[in-house]
Amino acid sequence: MTAASPRERAAVLRSLRAKTAPLLGIGHIRVGRDREVRALERDLDRVVDGGSTARFVIGEPGSGTTFFLNLVRGLALDRRMVVLRADLTADRSPLATTEGARSLYTELARSAATPARQDGGALAAVVERFASTAVTVARERGRDPERVIRERAARLEELPGGGGFAEAVAAYWRGHHTGDGLLAVDALRWLRGECPPARARAALGLRATLDDVPLTDRVKLLARFTTMAGYRGLLVCLDELDTLAAAPDRAAEHEGVRRIVEDSLGGGSPHLAHLFAGTPSALTDPRYGLHTCEALRTALPAAGDDLFGPVVRLRALEGEEFTRLLVAVRDVHAGGGRGALPDEALREFARHCADQLGADCAGRSRAVLRAFLDLLSAAEDEPGDWAPLVRAVRVDAEQPAPRAVA
Repeated sequence: MTAASPRERAAVLRSLRAKTAPLLGIGHIRVGRDREVRALERDLDRVVDGGSTARFVIGEPGSGTTFFLNLVRGLALDRRMVVLRADLTADRSPLATTEGARSLYTELARSAATPARQDGGALAAVVERFASTAVTVARERGRDPERVIRERAARLEELPGGGGFAEAVAAYWRGHHTGDGLLAVDALRWLRGECPPARARAALGLRATLDDVPLTDRVKLLARFTTMAGYRGLLVCLDELDTLAAAPDRAAEHEGVRRIVEDSLGGGSPHLAHLFAGTPSALTDPRYGLHTCEALRTALPAAGDDLFGPVVRLRALEGEEFTRLLVAVRDVHAGGGRGALPDEALREFARHCADQLGADCAGRSRAVLRAFLDLLSAAEDEPGDWAPLVRAVRVDAEQPAPRAVA
């Protein structure tokens, strides 16, 4: 692999210092997970070919589930797919309620990433790509561009909410074409689920908003639209699956997940992949886990290592694999130059952390990597004998909730 670009290097180091999983440049610090990556690559290839899939990445805290989610995100972008990503939270977890569904959909729509806009905010670019293709065809045939846009968008009308979505796309192009920036903004807000009903009627002539459409159908709508715009599929990443435990109506939440699983595994969502991440408790806890739903207990087995099934189990990197991760981080930190520490120092650092943290070391990988970056900086400032620097390392106890940093 080529060296990380300055932008990728900055993103990786900034994320690791914040004890989060990076979005950009994540491939430069990928270690292991070869079987799991190959399984997800097969999934993505099926989606590109018109299929659908749903996967659950399950691991103990510190095992790298968020990192793996972001890694698959990069693989999807490499395949010219569009990627949506959100952390489930108290405000965004209720798949079955209007407010929660609106908040979650808006977060997903705002996060839209494309190969050219990997840091998100790309929904407008997707709309513009769809419209520009239609405009090119209209000019070649001497036809009205807006009429061609509407004709092409008519395919969306087969889906719930598709008629309004098509109207909003046409309104966005009209505002963009005529210089009516407010119209374009209102149309984009409608597409992101942010336009209040009164504003939708006044600005766009639309009586309905996406609030009237179930969340699963909104995502299907986006999947079809992205392929119509020339992309090869849609990946939806949902992290922090354990948050569903706090939902007021967990049974309704689990029913929403069940519909996604059955629809995806049954092939009912063309060009669409869902990827969830959480801890084993999110599946198996007898009070709030997904397995309290009989259908999900059958579909999502708690044990086994079958990568052809919907559950991918991750273990924390240990031993030589973790040392290889330290080597990768050191090389990114060096920016293509010579690393501040030799491999021997990295192995000694890993042993030092294991002695300090004991059995808790595997679950504290974010804190360990933050301490390692501090060690690299100290070694740059004080080149020479690295042993005292390693012995002085103290890994802090704080382990914040993971959030992606671009």
